[in-house]
Amino acid sequence: MWALIRRNGALRRIVIFQLLGGLQLGTFGLLFNLYLLSLGHREDLIGLLASASTLALSFMALAAGRIVGRIGLGRAIAGGFLLATLAALGQALSTGAVPLILFAIVGGAGLAMTQSLQMPLLAEHVAAEDRATGAAVVSAVATLSNTVGTLVGGFLPELLRFTALPLIARERAALIGAVAVGALGLIPLLLLDRGAGPPQTFSAAIGTAQDDGTRSRTRQMIRRYAGATALISVGAGAFLPFVNVYLARLGANPGEIGGLLSIVGVAGAVCGLLAPALSRRFGRERFSVFARVVPVLPAILLIALPTIPFVVLTYGVRQVGAGMTWPIEASILNDRVHPRARPGAFGLRTAAWNIAWAASSAISGQLIVRGGYEWPLVILVGSTILGGIVLSIVLRPTPEERAATIRRVVVVGRES
Repeated sequence: MWALIRRNGALRRIVIFQLLGGLQLGTFGLLFNLYLLSLGHREDLIGLLASASTLALSFMALAAGRIVGRIGLGRAIAGGFLLATLAALGQALSTGAVPLILFAIVGGAGLAMTQSLQMPLLAEHVAAEDRATGAAVVSAVATLSNTVGTLVGGFLPELLRFTALPLIARERAALIGAVAVGALGLIPLLLLDRGAGPPQTFSAAIGTAQDDGTRSRTRQMIRRYAGATALISVGAGAFLPFVNVYLARLGANPGEIGGLLSIVGVAGAVCGLLAPALSRRFGRERFSVFARVVPVLPAILLIALPTIPFVVLTYGVRQVGAGMTWPIEASILNDRVHPRARPGAFGLRTAAWNIAWAASSAISGQLIVRGGYEWPLVILVGSTILGGIVLSIVLRPTPEERAATIRRVVVVGRES
């Protein structure tokens, strides 16, 4: 892992970009809703801003492939990141509902480019045999920096008390500081050598074969993967947005909640670094499906025993599993999809995830009010099982991969 980072300068720049961006997202994400409350806004506007941003992100992600085709991968990511950064600055400086909503829409559109195109960018600069490791490193850095940003964001307004400014001014200053740190991420992004791609490998061979006759099967695989992603997102959206509230209902105080969730974030990042080795040991398709569906077990226990330890266990297993599987699934998708089709494929995946998340969280909020937290957990269990079944079908090795595996086994046998 460290050898890969040392010898690949482009990967180092991507890691630095993720580090700075994660710090901004973690700090901004924690403070922004508190800033809105200090302005006198209520939960209805907070929900509207989240929905506006998510929908803008989803629809822009669907257009990611066409945008990359017009202006190129590097320009699309840099432009989206700049747009999201300026929108965050606009939100930090705004007070009225209308500009806040407009900036939320612009920010969501910008985030669509960075979220849906980060794996195609990685594939452009990392050889196929190293992509799972590279993706795990990038994902772990993003998770850890987001966790650190969340912890720092909780202390920043208090650290600024020496300025004698009112609370709302300190929160605004902290938000602007977070945006400034994130904006520095544009520097390593612009320094990437976009002309240097990975060497020709098995992934490129599949891409050539797709040009000759397997495009229809690839498109079908992409659609099915997006469907599996949407099913899994339904369960995640039903439970994850309400974890902190659920813990509070069970008696945890804000400090305990922040500490518990931060521990889970660190555990997810560390375990994510182990994912490539585990996937090679057990098979990346089998390992990915297992890690996706294993949260079903603690969720069932939580339904029967609604206590703080089982809430944390369910949340932790789900987050750790997701952190381990996403790099693996991304490497599989990168290997099976022609380079020109990757932005569209990952854009569809991002759109499916966010649309399903938005709908599920909105419905689950109503179900919680009317019937308690058991219903979101039932949704989590059911959709995760269905998503795992579809995912197991989607991730089965293709004929090209099976043939390549047989050829490698034959060659190894002859050499031995």
